[in-house]
Amino acid sequence: METLFGILGLIPDQRNAKVVEASVTWNYTTVLNVAFLVLSAVLVVRFLRTGGPAMFRMMSRPPEAPMPRPSAEAPMPRPTSTRMNGSTFARCTPRS
Repeated sequence: METLFGILGLIPDQRNAKVVEASVTWNYTTVLNVAFLVLSAVLVVRFLRTGGPAMFRMMSRPPEAPMPRPSAEAPMPRPTSTRMNGSTFARCTPRS
């Protein structure tokens, strides 16, 4: 390819390129990277201190007993609601 460009006269005789030394610069992306690195470290420390690994171990174990399937004789729960501080919360309670 270089030979073809040379034959066609497409290679310039003088070049005006300047070589600049590479250096590390601080800009907004660098600051954001450092900020999110600090945030990630804080979240990892919080995860480890609040029992995160134990929770993952517990979640990976099979359940101790399977949930019972509802039978035709078992009473179905009836929905009820409770009002607290102006909000309504629905819950299910067994029929009596």
